[in-house]
Amino acid sequence: MNCLNAKAVGDEIPGLENAFNQAMESVQKLGAFSEETACKLSNEEIAAIPSEFAQDIAKRIRDAADMGDVMTLSAIAAEIKTLSDSCVPLSKQIVQLAEDFDLDGIQKLADDLDV
Repeated sequence: MNCLNAKAVGDEIPGLENAFNQAMESVQKLGAFSEETACKLSNEEIAAIPSEFAQDIAKRIRDAADMGDVMTLSAIAAEIKTLSDSCVPLSKQIVQLAEDFDLDGIQKLADDLDV
């Protein structure tokens, strides 16, 4: 009886392997889609942020990223979207980067704002 069960399981392996490969392809496509649709500020959106806010925001998000403080990054994002309509896309990007724990992305964003 064990031989019969082993053969039945062995017969299922190609199907399981195929299902696994399909699942992995789907995960890879989702990851690529996520990266493609990531919220990224254009140069025009960055330029639209009032300069009096941009440098302060850059310093604050850089400091929070240096400490790995995602909660503070989220709080900064919530605060700045109330400053100006032009800050809403920036707020969304900070939230996304914080959720992804992309601290290097936060640093790059701070550099872009500090221009």
